[in-house]
Amino acid sequence: MDLIYLLHALAKRKWILLFSTFLALVGAFAYTYKQPKMFKSTAQLSTGFTINNFAGINDQSLNEYNVEVKFDNVEQNLTSDQVMDLLSDSLLLHDLDHPAHPFRKLDEKQLSSRIYRAINPGQVRTILSGKLDSLQMLNSYNPTDLQIIQLLQLYHYDGTSLRKKLYAYRVQNTDYIQVEFQSENPDLSAMVVNTLCLEFLRQYGYNNNLRATQGLATLKAIMKQKKDTLDAKLNRLRDAGGTIDETSAAYPELIAESQHNIQDIAADSEAAYLKMQDLRNTLANIGSSSGSATGQTNADIIRLRDSIDYLNAVYVNGGERDVALHDRVTTLRRQYQLDLGNLELPSTSTGIETKSQIIANIATYRDQLEVDRRRIASEEGVLSGLNGSRQTVSNKSAEIQSLQNETTIATTDYSNAQEKYNSALEAQSEGNNFKQVLFGQPAVDPEPSKRLIVIGIAGITMFMLCALVIVFLEYLDISLKTPFQFSKLIDLDLISTINDIDMKKGLLNIISQQAEENEKRENVFRELLRKLRYQIEKSGFKVILFTSTKSGVGKTTLVQALAYSLSLSKKRVLILDTNFCNNDLTIQLHAKPTLEGISLDGDSGALEEELKNMVTSTGVPYVDAIGCKGGDYTPLEILPKHNLLDHLQELTGKYDYIFLEGAPLNDYSDSKELLSYVDGVVAIFSAKFAINQVDKESIQFLKTLNGKLVGAILNKVELQDIEK
Repeated sequence: MDLIYLLHALAKRKWILLFSTFLALVGAFAYTYKQPKMFKSTAQLSTGFTINNFAGINDQSLNEYNVEVKFDNVEQNLTSDQVMDLLSDSLLLHDLDHPAHPFRKLDEKQLSSRIYRAINPGQVRTILSGKLDSLQMLNSYNPTDLQIIQLLQLYHYDGTSLRKKLYAYRVQNTDYIQVEFQSENPDLSAMVVNTLCLEFLRQYGYNNNLRATQGLATLKAIMKQKKDTLDAKLNRLRDAGGTIDETSAAYPELIAESQHNIQDIAADSEAAYLKMQDLRNTLANIGSSSGSATGQTNADIIRLRDSIDYLNAVYVNGGERDVALHDRVTTLRRQYQLDLGNLELPSTSTGIETKSQIIANIATYRDQLEVDRRRIASEEGVLSGLNGSRQTVSNKSAEIQSLQNETTIATTDYSNAQEKYNSALEAQSEGNNFKQVLFGQPAVDPEPSKRLIVIGIAGITMFMLCALVIVFLEYLDISLKTPFQFSKLIDLDLISTINDIDMKKGLLNIISQQAEENEKRENVFRELLRKLRYQIEKSGFKVILFTSTKSGVGKTTLVQALAYSLSLSKKRVLILDTNFCNNDLTIQLHAKPTLEGISLDGDSGALEEELKNMVTSTGVPYVDAIGCKGGDYTPLEILPKHNLLDHLQELTGKYDYIFLEGAPLNDYSDSKELLSYVDGVVAIFSAKFAINQVDKESIQFLKTLNGKLVGAILNKVELQDIEK
């Protein structure tokens, strides 16, 4: 289905389109003409969402998404059921309090209704005033409130009715929300927008304060809990010492220094010991060369010195508190000095030291070893103390570090709780930023009716709707319609296309009508018949059967039209009505119904004589017809032996063409029985019919006629579809 075809389909139904569009225009005009004049009032609210009036407030939350969400919430709240209910109460209360000048007056039918007669105006005023003061909605479960709700619907003051003309939206890229309302009364429009803003501010402020108060109480309790936890952690940290000992970092250096000192003292002690051993060896050598008496004395002195060293060590290890041991050591030292003086030897010529000097040096080194031992013991004590202190400080540091971590976490929790509490306080302050900056005023002039726009839209909409319906119906229409569609669906040779005609003028008049000398040949039907006539003459067949797959395709008319067209070229044509199931051809041509009763078994002279009684002149020169009675039978069942059909070839000497009309192939077998009597077959299809499965079976049969099929004719094609 191409665009040109659709345009032609629309053009074919142009009067439907124009008439429907005209009706839409008239209806829109009548609708707008009866509409009352409407007056609009406008009010504006400033939200403060995009304005930062608070020092120190973090503006990170003022992004576009958060702002849009806030404005959407306000717009929803403006037209919420609770606010609209308060607005409805105010409007109804106004009309009840001002009966002389109400916004809306009820007609007689409404005043006599059950709803209006059942109310008590005084009681209604009291209930409405109480609802407005307490910011409560009417309860439909309450019978009295239900009556008031029904009364609001009677006045069209209910929320559903008011929302139809009420608009609340954000002015683009501003901090303002605009509220508009249209009604038939300018004072009503002004009161609606102003009252709506007032009730919204009351309701929103009340709900916001309630939520904020509850939220602040919860956040304050949480903040106090976090503060108590932080204080407890700080107290524990303070009791544990507050901070880690600063000297703990110096312990490794002090320990290393003490260990180094011990190593130095040990090295000095080892050197003194080696020197003392050398002196002892020297003293022993001297003793052995001086005689046994001297050697004995030296041995006594050495033993005495060893005893002093041993007892002195015991005294020191005992804490130097044993007095008797101290006296014993003193006595031995005196004896040691006395014996040492008796061992004095004369010096030799070689300059070697005397014994007393050697013994004194040995004593000196021994004293040094004792001092070194004490120093090592002292350093080891210091080292042990440092190690113990470091372990103690390390354990205390771990405890303090854990307490400090817990204190840091508690401090963070407290800071977060405090921040949320402060944010809630700021949010509560923001909730009070709503202001009505523009108050609605009664309109002086009514709103433009926009009648032309409404009428234009109605006309265009109806035109487009009708066009879509037509296109949709054309899309659903699977009939042959055009020659192109025929070629796509039917694989038969299309020898001619015949347009649909109006038969009121008579078929013969349409065919024989001649144009004036100065006029063009514009009889399309006649020109198409001439093309079909050429195809029939070109086929070379004399006896031709015209059939179809279904009835109603126009075989009867087309056979007559073709015969009349051939007569114009001086061709003699005999028409046989062999469509026994529908003998319209016999009726229209007023032919004698003699076909079923003729039996010809004589010579050619007898055939000529019988033919005179059988044939009926149609009134058209060169065209004769033989009719049939018609009935519920087929040619083989009704025609006698040696019937006229057996002699058709003999009749071709008298007639140039013999046309037979057969019954539809889908429903009857008549055409199949006539095939043996004819030279060729022409299949006729109607452009108004679709092809179904039974048609496909009949078409398949036509393809098997072994050269007898002249071709197909597409009949009843719309004139604008001829060339498609």
